[in-house]
Amino acid sequence: MNDYQLGQEVEGVVESILPFGVFLRLRDKTKAYIRRRELDLEPDLEPAQVTRVGELIRGEVIGLEKNDKCLELSRRNLLEDGWDEFLHSHREGTVIEGAISALHPHGVFVRLCPGIRGFVPLDELSESRIARPEDLFWVEDRVEAVVTRIDRGRKKVWLSIKARLQQRKQALAVFDKVGTTAEEVQDVVAAIAAAFTGEMITLEVCLLVGPILVVEDHTEMRDSLTTWLKQHGCEVEQAATLDEGLLLIGQKNFGLILVDLNLFDCDGLDLVRQARRFGSKAHICVMSTPDSLATRAAEIEREEVSEVFSKPLDLVELEHFFLRLAGGEVIKPWHAKHTPEPDQALIFPELELFEDSEEAPLQRLKKALDWVTKNLRAQSGVIFCLDPISRAISVLAQTEGGAVNQEAFYGLRESPVKDVICEGKPVIENHASSRGRARFTRLLDYLSFESCLGVPIKVHGEIQHAAFFFHREPERFQRDSLLRDAYAGAVLFSALLTEEVINKRLQTMHPMLLSGELGAGFGHEVANKISGLEIQVLNLLRKCEGQERLKLDSTRVLGLVLDMKDTVEAFQQLSRTNLPHGDSGCDLNQVLLRAETLLQPVARKEGVKINRRLAEGLPKAAGSVITLQQVFLNLMLNAVQQMAIKGGDHRSLSISSSLGEEELPVQVRFWDSGPGIHRQLWEKIFSPGVSTRGGSGLGLFIARSFVHSLGGRLSVEESFVPLGTTMLVELPAADEGGAK
Repeated sequence: MNDYQLGQEVEGVVESILPFGVFLRLRDKTKAYIRRRELDLEPDLEPAQVTRVGELIRGEVIGLEKNDKCLELSRRNLLEDGWDEFLHSHREGTVIEGAISALHPHGVFVRLCPGIRGFVPLDELSESRIARPEDLFWVEDRVEAVVTRIDRGRKKVWLSIKARLQQRKQALAVFDKVGTTAEEVQDVVAAIAAAFTGEMITLEVCLLVGPILVVEDHTEMRDSLTTWLKQHGCEVEQAATLDEGLLLIGQKNFGLILVDLNLFDCDGLDLVRQARRFGSKAHICVMSTPDSLATRAAEIEREEVSEVFSKPLDLVELEHFFLRLAGGEVIKPWHAKHTPEPDQALIFPELELFEDSEEAPLQRLKKALDWVTKNLRAQSGVIFCLDPISRAISVLAQTEGGAVNQEAFYGLRESPVKDVICEGKPVIENHASSRGRARFTRLLDYLSFESCLGVPIKVHGEIQHAAFFFHREPERFQRDSLLRDAYAGAVLFSALLTEEVINKRLQTMHPMLLSGELGAGFGHEVANKISGLEIQVLNLLRKCEGQERLKLDSTRVLGLVLDMKDTVEAFQQLSRTNLPHGDSGCDLNQVLLRAETLLQPVARKEGVKINRRLAEGLPKAAGSVITLQQVFLNLMLNAVQQMAIKGGDHRSLSISSSLGEEELPVQVRFWDSGPGIHRQLWEKIFSPGVSTRGGSGLGLFIARSFVHSLGGRLSVEESFVPLGTTMLVELPAADEGGAK
């Protein structure tokens, strides 16, 4: 027996991972065990989320070897609980977000950060009374709450979701009064909502930070931020232009300068450069929209600013930065967080091709072919398709393992490829160039090989596809088990091809499904406009004596007619399923505006206010106007219906377009103030037949199919129960000569 003591720190390599814990081998070959709750500060995490086989981890001995039991360790005991950091960043009145970790008869527990949970009492879960937490929340739901009490001695935190709902309601009420289209209104509303987060900045903190300069050309934004800072006791100066800002910098030693990146008269970074030339030692922070910050991240990095703040400003984030400065923290130059390169070694079981994947079926088909080819130890794999009318053979997917002769395609009609598809029987040959030369001539012209294995693929009861695997060496497909594995792969391919067929059929049906849902609202809208037109015409006939009145009333009639014409044309366009698919791409903002026009009757009926923030200068999106319009309408209609189920006042749907990442540069977000989506349903709602409101369960499935067919992504970006949901559509840009 090895001589270990309780409390001793040891190191070992993980040998196996099980749902209840992990086993590892110490340096002296002693076997040890760490149970699930001792792996991490967060006891609910799956062991596979914490570690992996082969990883070297440290643990503290908490149980000695005895009675055939191995050494027991705790990794948790060696981790810092993060309580001090939590207290530094949060206090009573601040807003915090987290995930529900457990339901309790008297409330819910919320995971705030590793090792720290908050408790929301039952009467603080909602503005309306609920009998049980599970009536509203599920485990893993994302929530926002206000910190109502912190017990530092017992390390306990109490929260209120009801208080956060009340804050959001007040912010939306202001939003409704002041308008929805200007960017500055978003900033003001965000400031109002964030102002409820509590007084974190004290006079002492302000004195330690020093005088502050705000350089912002937008009057309302500049005045609001200056007022907020002064209310906290800060000494603040403000400037609207580069020259005003530089004049103040030359007169006073500022501790902090907040500058807008896109000033009216110049580039905000020009102020940063000139301030440095003047010898300013101030911490300079840049403010702008997320798109501008992302686009110019490299330039901002080069100027070595202290921090960047995205608009609308998060005042809690600004408060945290003040606390860092006042605490004497060394502020390093800001750097953009670059996404790490994904692991190139992609290994997955068959089921992962079906579960929680956002890729289109044909994309997964290629990965499935790679995986099956690798497991058969073949050098290359090809999925062939036989056209039922022309009888021509084409390649649907192929691996990178072999050089092919494209000119030999025509000859494949007289090869074993056609035989396997037409006869539905497999083919195996391990000496193609000699023993099977006569039969495999056409296939050998297409690809050089010695060993060949081919199996049919049945889709919807018909065989029009075949999977072939090749190797340049003879005798590579001798084992009977290889044919079994190839057939297993064919089943996998069949499932993916079946999904692709279903997607195409649903896409054909979708305009009829969608127009049916919008039909009632459209009819109501046309009836109202025609009635208005009739009344205006009658009034015009009575007033034809005065020419000026006649001109004025004629203008009103013309406006009504044009408005009705736009609505009718938009609806007619939606119904045209045989339009060309816009090879040159489409103007995303125009598609959104047209979709909004179609949705307005339904939105008005349900009392939903639509806000939009559309970025200018976006590249054209890949795809057709009709396809994207149907996607956007589906998402917007779904949001309106969700808000109708939730009820209440201040129903709001916000639509925004922006630049995204390099691969998918066009982004559209739809935020609704509905009930939110349970975290466990974020992927399931995109499956056919799954509905959270008793509908057909096809809308989101079809929408994602459309987006994936364009090479894009559709996902739930975030959802807070019961505050609302943000759906994100990411699209590739159209090629200069055509869509991607």
